[in-house]
Parts: sequence; structure tokens; C-alpha cells
Amino acid sequence: MLRSTWTAVAILLLTAGATTASVERLSICDFEGSSDPHFVVRDTTPPSTLVITTEHVTSGAHAASISFPKWQEGAERWPAVFFTASAGLRRDWSEYDAVACDVFNASDTEVDLAFNMIDAANKAASYHFALLAGRSTTMRAAFDELPPGFDLKHIKELHIFATRPPEAISVYVDDIRLEGDIIPRLTKAGDSLEKLRKNSKDCAEEVAPLLAELDDTYADLCYRASRAADPAALRVLRPEIVAFNSRLTTQAARSVSEARLRAATRKIAPKSQFACGFASSMEKVFPRDVAFTCSPARQAQVELAGNETESIQLLIYAFGQDLKGATVQVGPLKSAAGKSGPVAQASPVGFVETKKPPYAVRYVGWHPDPILDFLKSFDVKKGEVEPVWIRVKAPAGTPAGDYTAQITVKAANAAPIKLALKAHVWGFGLPRETHLRTAMSLYEGYLKNAYGSVTEAMGDKYEDFMLSYRINPDWLYRPSPPAISDLKRWDREGLNAFNIIYVRKPADLKTGDSYPVDEKQAILNELDEIIPQLKANGLYSKAYVYGFDEIGPESYAAMKDIFGAIKAKYPDLPIMTTGRDSTYGVASGVDQVDMWCPLTPSYDMGRVAKARERGKQVWWYTCIGPKAPYANWLIEYDAIDARMLMGLQTAKYQPDGYLYYAMTRWPLTKKPITGGPYTDWPPASYNDCNGDGSIICAGPDGPLATIRLENIRDGIEDNEYFWLLRQEISRLKGISGPQAAKALAQAAKALTIGDDLVASLSSFSKSPDALLAKRRQLAEAITAARKVH
Repeated sequence: MLRSTWTAVAILLLTAGATTASVERLSICDFEGSSDPHFVVRDTTPPSTLVITTEHVTSGAHAASISFPKWQEGAERWPAVFFTASAGLRRDWSEYDAVACDVFNASDTEVDLAFNMIDAANKAASYHFALLAGRSTTMRAAFDELPPGFDLKHIKELHIFATRPPEAISVYVDDIRLEGDIIPRLTKAGDSLEKLRKNSKDCAEEVAPLLAELDDTYADLCYRASRAADPAALRVLRPEIVAFNSRLTTQAARSVSEARLRAATRKIAPKSQFACGFASSMEKVFPRDVAFTCSPARQAQVELAGNETESIQLLIYAFGQDLKGATVQVGPLKSAAGKSGPVAQASPVGFVETKKPPYAVRYVGWHPDPILDFLKSFDVKKGEVEPVWIRVKAPAGTPAGDYTAQITVKAANAAPIKLALKAHVWGFGLPRETHLRTAMSLYEGYLKNAYGSVTEAMGDKYEDFMLSYRINPDWLYRPSPPAISDLKRWDREGLNAFNIIYVRKPADLKTGDSYPVDEKQAILNELDEIIPQLKANGLYSKAYVYGFDEIGPESYAAMKDIFGAIKAKYPDLPIMTTGRDSTYGVASGVDQVDMWCPLTPSYDMGRVAKARERGKQVWWYTCIGPKAPYANWLIEYDAIDARMLMGLQTAKYQPDGYLYYAMTRWPLTKKPITGGPYTDWPPASYNDCNGDGSIICAGPDGPLATIRLENIRDGIEDNEYFWLLRQEISRLKGISGPQAAKALAQAAKALTIGDDLVASLSSFSKSPDALLAKRRQLAEAITAARKVH
């Protein structure tokens, strides 16, 4: 019997090659001559070009050098090279699994390039790729995620295109091809099986029957693939191979994690009907279906500084029966000497039900998101896992050292389980005021959707809540200045920036128009009234004016007019915009803007450096876009994405601030969340996109955090570690001697963020362990530096 995955792979390698070669790859165009389909370059101004070249060749002797011009207002938005079935493009792609090409980005900046496929019914499917400057890569668009009804048997066109390029694009493309993925999928299945085997060492006996069955299935698939008489026979196996891979990475992987929890719990409570373990705060643990990573250890540990919050997830797995009235109690964290330390709070995680959105996701259904602080007890259905969020807060001034507490998990119909929590507090604290400035809108108008009417006290709760997460409770689109009393309260809680007033794009504005005189005067009047009050209360240094949200060149003249009028009266008042100008004021001539704010894909370090030489700040922002592989905050995206964006990516690329248009956009909300863990909160917040602009949920008595918000705050605090270490480096440079030199070397190493963690804004680690290791390295470097005087 072939029960070893290695034996199965060996059979595949020895016997499958000749049969599979013809189905695994088919050239569409390799730019070698008359056998290639004819290509068309879409007309643009200036012209786009495609030139056959011998540079950056990956197949044969030639490649294509493609150039797209920088987009200008009124120009073609989607410069493209495209192939058509009427001019030789293969029509039937149904025997293949992906379209791919090799590409070298010769541009000075990261480029967004895309495939677009169009079938005979004019249905389109687009795939976008972030190409790093000066790098070679493969653009590969797998056919797993296609629009409903898309017809791979009747392909009409294939486009390689860009969207409104912010700068001229130069790329080399070669070997456009169709690829089959039967052999790669079988190889991947073998790797997944070995990973399951490795992860199941502590529950090997329990999962042995499952692994034996999986081995047999894998061996059978490999054997049948190796014996396929022709490509068509091999293709027949694809649905089974796809389903097998899916089972390995979802159901089987989850089964192993559940078995690990059961095995660990039975060692301490053999008759228990439920099991417990821990998971990182940077992972989303679903109640069912989706695989998760866990630790079955009896003790969890967090590491944090003073004035910082870190979290861990306790997992409750009800394998024997439904759990009724479950509760989690975390005792006081105390040192070995009995001294009180950080404070811990446990709250169940709630689930929201998503529908299929218009972007690729791995799972549609019940997603973990809101943290239900109000829910004191909860039920767990048999066969499901309930994550419980445990926040650990170390107040400012908490002495360094280790603190431990007991965790008690109870249920009305089951014996309790006791676990332990350890908190290690570093010998330094984070500042009250955060050094990453934020511009994020609290839409108080949407609070009425949840509560009917909103009292001043409720509004204050939401504002203070945002500040507790190190986020300014701003409103980018405010029609009038905020109240001085509010600003003073916010300032006491860590406010670091705020918008005075929004300068809107006038209705019916035409290119070259000045700003309407009456509106201009109204804005100047508002500023004349509020600015003396801001100065008198010590708030003016944190003020700015925001305007012209995401506009294009048609607004440049009006921007220069109104912003020039503001600068004439208040030359030291910063002005910010998300208006599109990739040169940050050079091309547009809008030099009055002090703070330019591009989307993260358009944040280019070279242009940023030039802007800063001119005295400009460059922030960045996200909204409904960009989509993966860039980090964003949609509900379906990995929890670690939010932390990486606000932490390590911010520390590496050092934007001057971060902007996000809304925190409480609740268009479908009719009431607050009052129950759980399964909630009736509508996750769709911008059309049918889930969680965009909706990072806070409404609870019965006030705001509720989400897993995304927790990771946003954690990322902001990660960035503070880098800020603190930079301060220590500046201080150490003024100290001579071997101790200072050693501490400086340690600090410089810790300050470096390698490509293994963040290669670019679209390529970054998804490993919680790797991120925590970097935090530990930073903390140790800060601690070592502070010992040198």
C-alpha cells in the first residue's frame, strides 16, 4: 500500500513528466515572429509603445519593451497592449488554469500592471500586480476566481494594461503563456501533508486515521496522474486535486488544530467536554470551516512597555457538547513579590456574516470582527471555536518584570479549566502623545443609525474611545471648526493633529476656474474667528486645513486660488490634500499645499525625498483601495495586515502621517449590537465591500472595538518603539566609550527592517512570530541604550 507521501511524489516524478508536459504550458506570445498573434497598442497621448528587443529576455531571443505615458486629465485612463481572437489569440483556455507572463519593471517606481480577459459575451476579469522597481517577476492570474458565467472556452481579448499611471511606465514583457497547475497542485498537496504531519506530533495517535486516509488519497491521485494516457485524461483529475488541496488547507488543517487542543486539555482534564488554547492577536480565528494556528500550551505570554496594550486570544473549543453560559475570568496580574502590575480584561469575539464582495476573498460567511465587551457570558456550539480577546494594559510607570495571573474558563454545564497568563513589562514606557499623526473621521452622523438620537455624552464616548486607541477623533469633511472645549479635552488625552475646516471642490468646477468668491470669504471668516482662539489655548501647532479630496488637474487653479488666500493670511497654517499630483506640487504648481497625501501604492520614496527637500510633508492613506496584496482594513483581510501597515511599514517608509476617511460609516446599521457571539451587525459599509470605513462598531452603551482596530493601535504602538530607539541613538551619538558604541551597534541592527519583514508595501511578512521577534529586538535595544550614560 502506498501510504507515504514521499513514495507518492516519487511515482509522480518518475512517470508523469512526458504525459503532463503538453498540458502544463502553452505559449500565447513570446515575441519571436510570425507565429505570434498580432498585438495592438491602445492610442494614448503621448503615445504608448511596444518595441521588440533583446533585453530582459526569458524565452527565446526576444522580448517586448512596453512604455505607457504618465496620465494627464482627459487622456486615456487605461493604456494597454492587447491581443484579440480575430488576430490570432487562442480562443479556448478551458484546459488551463492561469495566464502568466514574465515582466521586468524598468521604471523608477513601483508599478501597478494588470491582465484583463474578455470573453465572447464581453464579461471581463482583471488581475492587478504590484511590480517593484528594478525587479523581475511573474504576473500569474489564476482562474480560480472568475466572475460568474465567465467563459474560458471563448476568450475574445487579452489586455496588459495600467490605470491612470501617476508616472511614465517602462516594462519588459516576455513569454505570455497559459499554464496548467495539476503538477504544482499535487506538489503543494504533498507539502501540505508534511506540514500537517509535523503539526500533529503532539496528537499523533488521534489524527493517525485522518493522515492515513489523506496519504492514501494523495497516493491514488499521484498514481492516476502518472498513468494518464493523454492531457485530456489528466485534466479529468483536476477537480479532485483542487478539492483535495482545499481539504488539506481548510478542514484537515482545522481538524489537526482542534485535535491538538483536545490532546493538551485531556492531559489536565481527561473528562472535559471542551478544550482551551491560545492564538495570536494577529490572527482571525473563525468559529468553523477555516483553519487556524493555535498553541495548546497552558500559559500565554505577552510582552509590552508601560502605557501600552497588548492582546492574546484564548480559544474555547466545545468538542463534547454545547457549552452554556461560558465565562472567562482573568485574575490580577502580580509579580513574584505580590506587587500589582498590568490590568487584563477578557471579552468574547463576535461574528458578522459577509456576502460575496466584488474582490477576491478566501471565505464568505461568519467572520470574527467586533469585540463584545458588554457580553459577560456566552454559549459555544458543539464543534465550534469561540475566541476570547484578552487585553493586557500596563499603566505608565509599571515596574519592569514578570507578572502572572490565573485564567478561569467556566460554563454552566461543564467543569472549569484553569490556565495562566504571563505579562513581561519592559523597563520603559510609551509616550502619551503618539508620533504618527492621524487624520481619521469619526462620522457622528452615522451614530444616529444605531441609537436614534445621539447625546453629547455618547458623542464624547466615541471621541475618547478613538483617543484611547491613539487615533485623533477628527472629521476631515467638517464644514465648520471644532469646539475649543472639545479640542482641549482631546489634547489632554493625546491629540496630535486636527483639521480646522474642509475646503471642498466647488460644484460645476471647470479647469482653470478660480474658487468662488463668496465661499472663499466664508472660509477665511471661519479661520479669522477660530485661529486666535487656537493660539490662545496652545492648540494652533496641531491644526491644519484639509481640502480637495482626491481631485485631479481640473481643480489645480481653484486650489491655488483658495489655498493662496489662506496662506496670505496664515502662512504658517499647514494645508493638506489627497489631490492627485505624484510630484507633490511641482507638476500642478500648487505649492501652497504643505502636506500631500497619496494612496499607499503611489508613495514613492524618491519623490518623497525630493518633496521634503522643498519643505513638504508626505503622508499616505488607504480607503476602499488599494486591494491585496497591499495592506488594508477590509474585514476579509488578515488581521496582521493592519498592524503591519501602521507599524513596520510606517517605520520603514516613514510617512509623516496616515489618513483614513471614516471610522464609523454605517449606512445599513439600524441598531447597536446587543447579543452574540453571532451578531446581526451588517458588515457591508461601502456598497457591498465589507468593513471599509467601518472600523468601530456600535455597542449597547457605546463603541466596540474590532480585531482590526486592535491591530491598528498595536501597529501604532510598534512604530513608537522605533521612535524611542531613534531618540536613544541620537543621545548615544553624544557619548564616547565602548559601552555607547556597543549599544549603538545593537540599536542600529534593531532599527533595520529587512525584506524578510517588509520588502515593499505590497510584499510583507504574515508571521506574528516574526513581528514579535522584531519588537523584542527593539525593546532589548532600547533597554540596553538606557543603561549607558
